[in-house]
This record gives sequence, structure tokens and C-alpha cells, in this order.
Amino acid sequence: MRLTASGGTALLGGRPLDAEVEESEGLPTEVSHALRQWAWVAGQVADAGEESSAREVPLEDAEAIAHRGQQLAALVAAVRGESVEYVDPISGDALPIGPDQWQDDDEEPTPWATGLTAAGFVALVMLGLDLALTGALRTAYGWIWIPANVLVGIGLAPTILLLSRLRFWRWISYGTTVGLTLAWLGLITTTL
Repeated sequence: MRLTASGGTALLGGRPLDAEVEESEGLPTEVSHALRQWAWVAGQVADAGEESSAREVPLEDAEAIAHRGQQLAALVAAVRGESVEYVDPISGDALPIGPDQWQDDDEEPTPWATGLTAAGFVALVMLGLDLALTGALRTAYGWIWIPANVLVGIGLAPTILLLSRLRFWRWISYGTTVGLTLAWLGLITTTL
């Protein structure tokens, strides 16, 4: 299976990528869409290189197109479960890419040491702050500390949920959740 682009069109197995090819090759819609975008950009860059007086594509553009094409070829290989021959639309160089070469750029190693340290520190800070707030409210107003704690939890919930989806900040959200939970458990046990 060959993957290349020509004239702004992605070619898979020598055929233009259309709904029929997409279906016969079993490509997900997102992959087909990414291939079409890549081919369009490659076509635009190649056309601009032909129109310039130097008749040459800038090296940065050629490298970016080659890199993205190789990523997509690896993705197609992973989806299909077989090797794909990637042919660079700018240079014409061919490169075999296997299904095991797909690597999501968003995947990075989990920073366990940094994350657990940050989560532990935030948990201790939240535990101390919640206990201090609750102690002050309990001393001054009695049972008002219960709805105040509920409001603190409800107020922080959306932020904690949003932060839990971000790489480093998820550790902060975990620490906040653990700190508040420990504070509430401690308050409940001392109250009963």
C-alpha cells in the first residue's frame, strides 16, 4: 500500500482518496479528513514552489509536510495492520512505515515523582485550609461550617474537573480532591 499526495489529493494505493477508497480501506473519518488536509497543504506548498522564481519549496515547509505525511502513514499502517510505503510528495523519496511505528505525539511519560509531590503538597495545603476555615466557622457560628464546606466543594468541583484533563494540572486537582476528602472525613469523625 502506497501513500502519497499529488495535485492536492491524497493517493492511497494509487487511487485518489474518496468515499469509496475510504470505505474499502476501512479508514476512520478522522484519518481520511487528516489525509485530505495534508494533501491539500502539500499541494499548496508545491504550487507555491513552482510559481516562485527559485522553483524550490522552502526546506522548513518540505520537512513539515514530510513529517506530517510520515505520521499519517504510520497511522494508516496502524489502522490497517500492515506496512505502508510513504512517498514524499515534495521530494519523491519513498519510506516503508510499519504498523508498529505509530506514536501519538500527545503521549509523554507520566511524571510520577513530580506529580505525586505536587499532589501531596496541594493535599496538605487544602487539608489545612479547610480545617482552619471549618474551625473558625465552628467557633463563631456553630453548625454553619457544614453548608460552608458543601459550598466550597460545589464551588471547586468544576475547576477540579477541568484541571483533571490537563497534563500537569491533573495532579493539582487530585491533591485538591484528596485534601478536601481527608478534611471532610476528619471533620465528620470528630463531630460524631
